[in-house]
Amino acid sequence: MFCPYKQQIIWLICEAGLEGYLSEAGASYIDTKLGLNVVPPTGVVALAAPSFNYGKFDRAKARTKQTISNKWRKMARVFKRTGLPSKVGSLQVFVNGYEDACIMLRKWELKEEELPEFSNKHFLIQFQKLIILDYIIRNTDRGNDNWLIKCVMASGNNESIKADSIPINSNPAQVEDLIDLGNNEDKLNKEAVNATDRNNGETENGAEGLDISIDQSDIFKIIAKDQVNKGFAVSEPSSESEYQLLRDIEHSKCPKYFIAAIDNGLAFPFKHPDEFRGYPYGWAYLPFARIAFLPEITAKFVPLLENAYFVQEMCEELKQIFMKDSNFDKTFFSRQMSVMRGQIFNLKEALKVGKTPYDLCLMTPQYMCEVKIKKQKGRKGQKLRVPVGGNNGREDANTAQNGEAHPNSYIDLDNDSQPGTSRNSSATNNNTWSRLYAQRVQIRKPFFKFW
Repeated sequence: MFCPYKQQIIWLICEAGLEGYLSEAGASYIDTKLGLNVVPPTGVVALAAPSFNYGKFDRAKARTKQTISNKWRKMARVFKRTGLPSKVGSLQVFVNGYEDACIMLRKWELKEEELPEFSNKHFLIQFQKLIILDYIIRNTDRGNDNWLIKCVMASGNNESIKADSIPINSNPAQVEDLIDLGNNEDKLNKEAVNATDRNNGETENGAEGLDISIDQSDIFKIIAKDQVNKGFAVSEPSSESEYQLLRDIEHSKCPKYFIAAIDNGLAFPFKHPDEFRGYPYGWAYLPFARIAFLPEITAKFVPLLENAYFVQEMCEELKQIFMKDSNFDKTFFSRQMSVMRGQIFNLKEALKVGKTPYDLCLMTPQYMCEVKIKKQKGRKGQKLRVPVGGNNGREDANTAQNGEAHPNSYIDLDNDSQPGTSRNSSATNNNTWSRLYAQRVQIRKPFFKFW
């Protein structure tokens, strides 16, 4: 008996072969690397607590060690660890004062709340950054109920600051002895702190892209206040138009809307959906998705995404995050990166021609496979390094583990149609994509595109 849901469960298990906490950390890294600032800082940590899910054996073992350590201090030196074993996971900064996007969107749709012109553009910039994040990581679980919106009224800034401040207890409760992190876990915990520092450090660099005539002290004041209201880092204005927008909002006393993209645990798939479900983006059907990408977004992200070496560096740094998984597989990771690079390629092309986010979702899925160098021996035993062209021995992300390809899922493009830059591309990054990657097009489509 055919069961389509069974296939989707298997697909999700395969897609989630990457642990969810690593997907959360990877999304936070992409957010920081591109300067999107829509994901609360997230890091990989190792923690232990009695409230975690442990088996009876682990709890009995921890209680026995704790009892022996309390009665015989000298014998406690024999134990490498006297508490519960640590569990590795992702730790994300908690954001206060936000509500589900579907609630705020319903208010705007029913005219219960007004969206002034300046506030609309301020929100649209962040909304399009959310689209860039979800599209790059190919988030398969993005509905309008798992990204958040916060409204900060111009007259209630002081109240927002008090609400977002975390009360610090001068007499904290004693931590139970069953929590023990160890030296190895301390390294992981420091990475979460460093991720937050990197995100917050962006506001210390100033507005380098602005004209000298603009008072930078006003920029720092606005950014500092927005960062407190938002709960994490705020993107700096990269042009005079963005700064003018912030100043207009301040003078007109319009409300500000901030976005927090949470729940990124089902991202970085190893292939594009091509079976029963299409896993569409929830924001693709909103009216905001029918608005073309703003010039501020295009001017900021096209130079970054056009440089294939920047994308290659991003993949290498993602590899360092994913390698923390004990079941890390190099072939599986390369397939994930081929999907992500294909998404980046489509995104940069859509930004260049001024497409809308809705049009971006309709573009043909791409695989950008890393070109491998094949070693050949010469006549006298000398090794010759020649680049592999076409399908002549290339090992890429879309080859099955047993070495057999799947011709019904994608097609290879000829060398003439390889992923070069578009007609209006910059000369500085000309043909960097064609040097590093080979393009494959996904031709197999899911049965339901809207679900």
